Amino acid sequence: HIGAEFSQHIDCDLKIVDGKTIVVITCEKAANPVFLKVGKNEDFFIRSGPSSVRLSMSQMVKYLEQRKD
Repeated sequence: HIGAEFSQHIDCDLKIVDGKTIVVITCEKAANPVFLKVGKNEDFFIRSGPSSVRLSMSQMVKYLEQRKD
């Protein structure tokens, strides 16, 4: 849902831990904001601890302004 152009930022690897197979997903920081597209709708999520939080438009603008370098 995020688009093939961002696949270069995502790496998946299988590891064996205590005899169990787990998937380790590593995501690099993208240069530009990435939006989740479902149909015609776009959403913006951030990580908060172990979960993802969907931001409203005003929250997204504030979040992106704070993260400018």
